[in-house]
Amino acid sequence: RGVNFSLEVAGKGALYGDLQKKIESLSLQDCCKLLGFVSNEDLIYKLQAATLSVVPTVGLEGFGLVTIESLACGTPVVATPSSANVEVLGRFNASMLASQVSAESLADTIESVLQRLPSSSECVSHVRRLYNGDVFIKNYLQYVEGS
Repeated sequence: RGVNFSLEVAGKGALYGDLQKKIESLSLQDCCKLLGFVSNEDLIYKLQAATLSVVPTVGLEGFGLVTIESLACGTPVVATPSSANVEVLGRFNASMLASQVSAESLADTIESVLQRLPSSSECVSHVRRLYNGDVFIKNYLQYVEGS
């Protein structure tokens, strides 16, 4: 799409080798880096330095921890409408959810969100309001007592 970007992928899952081959076959080594394992401390710095996190979940991701961690670091997230991403981002800014689980839809959403990025403080406030320990415990107890 003619956009200058830098992409860093944290983790070393089952797709690591395939992703590395794809990066090389498309000559994207200058802008795409596979970081492998990243410690929690380093991940915080990486997330805080990022303009945007992309969470391209295609399967089950029960709690949406990756999305919440990014928002807690003050970094906006674009994600597929899969699993907990729908709840986490839907309660914050539904325009950050791709319309479907596809590369094209993610690209469209990234372009749109980059035009109007939520501020770091908006991201952090959302997490503090809905996902802090006190709120979690209160909601859990209400759920258990209501059962």
